[in-house]
Amino acid sequence: MKNIFLVFFLFCIAEISAAQVTKGSILAGGAVSFTSRKYSGGGSSSNVLNIMPDAGYFFADKIAGGIRVSFTNYSDAGDSYRDLLIGSFARYYFLPVAQKTNIFLEGSIAAGSEKYEGFAAESKSQFGFSAGPAFFLNPHVAVEATLNWSSLKYKDDNGRFNTFGLAIGFQVHLNCKKQKK
Repeated sequence: MKNIFLVFFLFCIAEISAAQVTKGSILAGGAVSFTSRKYSGGGSSSNVLNIMPDAGYFFADKIAGGIRVSFTNYSDAGDSYRDLLIGSFARYYFLPVAQKTNIFLEGSIAAGSEKYEGFAAESKSQFGFSAGPAFFLNPHVAVEATLNWSSLKYKDDNGRFNTFGLAIGFQVHLNCKKQKK
């Protein structure tokens, strides 16, 4: 399996042209975020560190969609728990295709579970929005800084966790489509 991935990756590198945000390009990367959240049903609040790898595809110039996994392992007021969400995202870039800096807006939806030590896993769902600049270091690698808002709901809970935060990440933009000569 590793060999197949390596061959595909090398093929993509060989076919790279103006990858940035053009139709047929592939996104691969992710983000690390720090957020501060407050529960709308009471005074509970916490700080969270989150790792979110993702992969996507540009269905049209400046429009991409893909999948994202979000994993968190943290403690809050002495309790330890693990969190896993899997979902999709859609992203739109506002500026022309070949800009060194581009601005994007992203919407996402995810579902998963949370597992406290000593308790059964609890189902939850989340939706959110992100916006910010993508700084292209070259035509294929971008560093991103985003403002994020999300709303998370546990299956059997009436309230929601509304989260606002900052994230920094990177994306590799590969164009694996043959170019017309």
